[in-house]
Amino acid sequence: MNRKLLCRSVSTSYNADIQRDLFLLILLKITLMKLLELTGLRGVAAFIVVITHCQQFFFPYSHKDLEQFFQVIIYPFNTLAIAFFEFFYDGAFAVMVFWVLSGTVLSLKYFQLVSQQDSRKTEVYLFFSAFKRYFRLAIPVLLSVITAYLLLYFGCLFNHEIGHLYPGEYGQWIQGLFPDVANVLEATRTALWDTFFNYRDSTTYNPVLWTMEKEYMGSIVLFVSLAFLGRFARYRAIFLVAVFALDALHISWLAAFFAGMLISDYCVQYKTNRMRERDRLFIKRVTRIARNRFVVGSLVMVIVLLIGMPEYRGVSNLFLACAVIAVSILSAPVRSFLSTPPLLWLGKISFGLYLSHLLLVASASSALYLWLLSRLGYGFAGVTVTLVTIILALPIGWVFYVLGDKPALWFGRCLESCYRGSK
Repeated sequence: MNRKLLCRSVSTSYNADIQRDLFLLILLKITLMKLLELTGLRGVAAFIVVITHCQQFFFPYSHKDLEQFFQVIIYPFNTLAIAFFEFFYDGAFAVMVFWVLSGTVLSLKYFQLVSQQDSRKTEVYLFFSAFKRYFRLAIPVLLSVITAYLLLYFGCLFNHEIGHLYPGEYGQWIQGLFPDVANVLEATRTALWDTFFNYRDSTTYNPVLWTMEKEYMGSIVLFVSLAFLGRFARYRAIFLVAVFALDALHISWLAAFFAGMLISDYCVQYKTNRMRERDRLFIKRVTRIARNRFVVGSLVMVIVLLIGMPEYRGVSNLFLACAVIAVSILSAPVRSFLSTPPLLWLGKISFGLYLSHLLLVASASSALYLWLLSRLGYGFAGVTVTLVTIILALPIGWVFYVLGDKPALWFGRCLESCYRGSK
């Protein structure tokens, strides 16, 4: 009898050890899940935005130029060729990718904590993420506005001269991108308040900041929604309906945050074996197919062409952005490409690159373009200046990362440490 009890005790202990080790293994997988490929994708999106503003300043008639260049090719191949090149300066799509990525990254840790069944840590995470979000965005934004103010004060912005080259409303739009007079109080208010709560094109010191109000509000709405609706059993259905409804109402920027949240949820479910078996088998099949380079290459090319010809596709940027992110996560070849060190570095400095590049385009790049225009002509001057802009934008983006991004992250950690130390 004692031998049977001893065997049962040993067996119970052994099973408990296995369950504990399995739990620790799952916990390790959750902790290590960073989705690095999305960092590389963010870098690619930032690069597209840089090309977009170079096109707007130096190639405003690019569509007609491409039509003339490819007129020797028969339809529909000429249309496809034009769409391929126009993908590389579709800034609206790149911004939509930013918003979906924000929803994915901001909610990833939340679902990791939910899978650990630690409600206290989940609540603390949502509270601190919402509290720190303003400072995370405001410190780099303030740096960009200070830079724009100095450029304007010393007369180093040449958007007026560039605008005079192009007739009509387009030239007037470029001339009105920046204020006419530098005002330190106006610049401070713009950086710390208007950018996040009352953005106005007429007073901004950096036109790319139009996305920051939506970025901040989308983040706060996401955190509040997770806090209240994340506890419901059918919260996924609620958020999925919200995505389609908001996109139909043309509030796609907010729908993008919820779409990114759903992507994050499914990633954590899949990694922690909490997904329904039917869905898990489907994703495994898709992942297996996505290993084929020909299949993935064909799919990526179709998505690129759809992005490049919005007048034909009938599909919103939101769903194309979700498709790109899904391919980036599920396809091993794409995942490997986006996880290469150069693209990870580009993703790391992407926020600094985004905030600083238009200031470069409107200052040094525009001055160089005006000097080269009479010497090289429209096309060669534009190509030369675009290449120079790309070369200069990378180190300047890194400087903004060091002086803006890193202090913002450090300040957020300090706030959290002070709170925990006072408890």
